[in-house]
Amino acid sequence: WHDGNPVTTEDVIFSFSAPADIEIVPMYARFVQNIESMEDLGGGTVRFHLDSANAAFLTSTLAKLNLVPKHYYGPLLDALKGTGNNAETILEEKRIGSGPFKFVDWRPREQVVLAANTDHFHPPKIERWIVKEIPNVEAMLGMFRKGEINFISYYTGDPTVLEDIVAKDGDITLMKSVDIGFQYLAFNHRRAPFNDVYLRRALSLSIDRDMMVNAAWNGNAVRAGSHVSPALSYYHKEGIENFDTGIDLAKQILEEGGYKIKNGKLHYPDGVKEQYPN
Repeated sequence: WHDGNPVTTEDVIFSFSAPADIEIVPMYARFVQNIESMEDLGGGTVRFHLDSANAAFLTSTLAKLNLVPKHYYGPLLDALKGTGNNAETILEEKRIGSGPFKFVDWRPREQVVLAANTDHFHPPKIERWIVKEIPNVEAMLGMFRKGEINFISYYTGDPTVLEDIVAKDGDITLMKSVDIGFQYLAFNHRRAPFNDVYLRRALSLSIDRDMMVNAAWNGNAVRAGSHVSPALSYYHKEGIENFDTGIDLAKQILEEGGYKIKNGKLHYPDGVKEQYPN
């Protein structure tokens, strides 16, 4: 740990058992509810026993919780018992982790300063890392061009402006990659009329995805065929996004589901009452 104590299997077990106390750590309880028990096998190995098979355990549990030092957080959590307060009320005097960067300073809504942890098994190649919060896009670009910041990792402005700057300045490089995230429209399957698969399919296929890529993201996006991004190549099925869309196809699906389009109005199938009368 950053305070000099070793990271142990006891810390690992504590990190995944403490959230099971829903009264004390309510925000993380759901991530560990599948864990039945944990076993210290020695040699730095912990075995997790689950109450049922869970293919998402790696991403829904192990990747959701960070390891925390038991010697520091154990007493803090114990002190909360019987007070009616939970872990969200804790204001740590120290920020102790075990990663390649150590916490130095935090100014809310301004910046976080991290220093290299030279004792880490894979130490950083830079001495410190300053993460600045700059809400104004113009100010961010100005600082970037003056060399006051080295790179922009999250840009929310007009991408064409950024591309113009890169084109005019030979010292700036624009790097693009497909994100693992995705934008989507979700239907509540439990409520009519969205509990009808024909209506859901028609709505989905009526959306011109290529138009959205160009109009909403200026070409800086790719079509999605599922919630798995192409960036996750191991899990993504190549070509799944290549399906036909269009209003005519949507109308065809609605007709297959018993809907009728008369004089520009969509009518429910026979025997189905209108769910949202005007």
